[in-house]
Amino acid sequence: MAKKFSIKGHWPILEFNWLSGPMIIMKTGDRHLDIFGAKRIEGKFFETRDGYFELDGEHEYRMSNQAMYFYSLHNAKPINIQGIERIQKFYRDKQAAIIVKELDIIETVIKEVKDKNPITIMSKVFEKSKEQTNITQDDIKFLIDYRLYDAPDTRFLIVQRKNQKKVNMNMSSKVQTIFPLLIFSAIGIGIVIFMKFVNPLRIFWG
Repeated sequence: MAKKFSIKGHWPILEFNWLSGPMIIMKTGDRHLDIFGAKRIEGKFFETRDGYFELDGEHEYRMSNQAMYFYSLHNAKPINIQGIERIQKFYRDKQAAIIVKELDIIETVIKEVKDKNPITIMSKVFEKSKEQTNITQDDIKFLIDYRLYDAPDTRFLIVQRKNQKKVNMNMSSKVQTIFPLLIFSAIGIGIVIFMKFVNPLRIFWG
């Protein structure tokens, strides 16, 4: 079966080169991505109509010399793609027990630390996990970040922002791709120029 050509789904190459960064790839639904040009708030955050999100250089990617981040609508922190891939590898290698054991350690420490200070939690987890040689500190940090993420708070921010009707000039907006318009404009201009010098009606009427 021949593949259908869809110009509307193109990657915004020109926008990545022209717009000031960073660029945000946001997963907003099943198989649906939105692209934003982030306007930094205090150098650390950005806002969209769906809520507030945190920028973290640790999870920054580069394309066309442009900073790029990946997000899910329901998480204020950027997606750590390498972290997800490393954890998935444990499952593919049938070593899920290592992850289960580490999550149990993390859960125990969270209950012990009353103020829920993430630095204290991380320090205690590293201490308890030092005998686990099959998992790195990067993997442990990824699991701690995942466990400490407060989904209700993030959802509250999203709902709160949706209920506000005022315009915010610091809001990050979706990237409007212009490459398809340039292509169609070039095709249209080319046809007009061609017909100016070569009238196709002459083929039928001489």
